[in-house]
Amino acid sequence: MKNDDNVHTLLPEASVDVPAEQIQYLKAAYDLLQQPVQHFIADEKPDWIMADFAQHWVVDIAENYEIPIIY
Repeated sequence: MKNDDNVHTLLPEASVDVPAEQIQYLKAAYDLLQQPVQHFIADEKPDWIMADFAQHWVVDIAENYEIPIIY
């Protein structure tokens, strides 16, 4: 993939573009975001949260802070 400057990017544009044998690394990277996301939600108190399969843990965070979630 290339951006406007014709420089190759290191990450695909969508998780569907990640090869199946590498999806475990994407999931591990998302799991490393759990604590920072929890702190952000606690500090910012968003009106709602939208997440997909990779952030499965955000459902519990949303419930703990009584924030509606689209999952």
